[in-house]
Amino acid sequence: MPGIEHTHITRLACSRLPSWQQQFIDSQRQALIDTYCKLPDMYFDTTGENYLFANRYYFATDGIQFHYLPDTPVVPLYRYYGVDREQQRLHLLQDYKNSNWRHASRGFTWYTRHAIEALREGNLADGLAYAGWLLHMLQDYSYGNHSLEGPYGTDIFVLNRLFPEADDPDLDPMTIVSRSAPPPEADQLVDLTPRLLGVTPEEIALHLYTEHLRTTCQARQLCLQIVVNARQNNAHLNAELFHRMYRGAVQLSASVLYTLVCNASQQWPETDLDALRRVWLSDLEPIQRPWLLSSPYRTRALMRDTALAPDRTRIPLSILPAKGEPATTIGKGFGLGAHYECRIAYELPAGLYDRFTCRIGLQSQVAELGDVRVALTVDGREQAAGRLHADQPAIAVDVADPAGRLELSVVSDVGLAAPHNHLVWAEPLLHRHSI
Repeated sequence: MPGIEHTHITRLACSRLPSWQQQFIDSQRQALIDTYCKLPDMYFDTTGENYLFANRYYFATDGIQFHYLPDTPVVPLYRYYGVDREQQRLHLLQDYKNSNWRHASRGFTWYTRHAIEALREGNLADGLAYAGWLLHMLQDYSYGNHSLEGPYGTDIFVLNRLFPEADDPDLDPMTIVSRSAPPPEADQLVDLTPRLLGVTPEEIALHLYTEHLRTTCQARQLCLQIVVNARQNNAHLNAELFHRMYRGAVQLSASVLYTLVCNASQQWPETDLDALRRVWLSDLEPIQRPWLLSSPYRTRALMRDTALAPDRTRIPLSILPAKGEPATTIGKGFGLGAHYECRIAYELPAGLYDRFTCRIGLQSQVAELGDVRVALTVDGREQAAGRLHADQPAIAVDVADPAGRLELSVVSDVGLAAPHNHLVWAEPLLHRHSI
C-alpha cells in the first residue's frame, strides 16, 4: 500500500478516539500520522537514516519481519489423507500448524506490550512508534493488494491469474487495486466506535486476530469486485468500494489505538469490560478450523450460530438433551458435518478465563440416525468425550481455568458416507468473573 493510504487511515482512526484519548496522544499525534505508521516500509531503506530509526522498533518471528506474515495453511486439512484398511477409514497425514497465527500472535503481543509500557511511562514517542508499526501491518492487510495474502490468503498476484491479460497494462488487476482512492471525510465515519480488545497483551492478541482476519477478508472481497467493475467499464462504481475498505481499516486501527491508550492510562469503561467477561467461541476466529467436510457442509465446513439441514437450507442450531426430550434451539455456537476426522481449536492465554462451558450434540433433525465420536481437550487433557448416537445425542462440558489449546475433535468411522453425522457445538462460552 502506498504511504498516503497509511496516512489517511491513521488520521481518520485518531479522529474516532474519544476526546480524552486524543488529548493523551496529542503531542505525538502528527508524528504517528506522518511517520510512525510507515515504519515497516522505512525499515527497507538500507542506505538512509530511515532504516536506523525503524530498526529500533523491529520485531521478527523465525527471522521474518512482523510486516507480511505467512499465509494460513489450509491444504493439509482437506487434501492429505492416508488409508486405514483395518478400520476402513481415512486419517489425516500431517499434524497441523498455523504459521499465520504463530507470527501474528507473537507480533501482536510484542508490539502491544511495548506500546503500553512506553505510553504508561509517559514516553509517547516510543509508545506510538510501536503502535504505528502494528497499525501499518494491520492496514496493509485491510486495504488493497495485500488483503489477498495473509489469513486464508493466496498471493498478491492471484487476481492477475484469474483475469485474462488485457492489452492495456492499466487494466492489470494489481494496477487497478493499487490505485490511490480519495478517503472518506471524517464526518462520514462518525458512526464508527472503537472497541476495547483486551486488558493484557495476550488477551488483545486473541481478539485482535479475529478482527484482523475479518477486516482482511472483507477487503479481499472488495478487491475482486473493484477489478470486475474496472474491467467492465464500471470503474465509477469503485469509489464506494474503496470507501468501504477504508472504513474497515479505520475501524480496526481506531480499536487498536483505543485499546492501547485505555491500557496505558488504566481507564476501562465498564461497558467495554462487560463485553470481555463473557466471550463466545463462535465470535472468535479459531487457529484451526475444518475444511471440505461431509455434505451438506461440503463447501461451508463451519457455520457460525446456524446450521444446515440435509437439503442445505439454513436452520437454527438445535440438539436433543436426552432421548425422548424435546430439542432445544441455541442462539450461539457452530454447526458442522463430521468428516472422517476434523478439529476446531483455539489458543487461550493462561490465567484469563475462569470457566468454559458448552454442549456438544447431534443436530436434532438427524439425531436418530447419527453416530460419531467427539472429544473436548484443553491443552492436551481430555475434559469430555463420548460416542454420540440416538441413545446419547449430547454431552455437557464444564472446564475450570481453561488455558492453552482448547480443541473439539470429531471422528466419524464411516466418513463421507455419514449423511446424518451433523454436529452442533452449542453455547461454547468463556466465563471471566473479574477484571
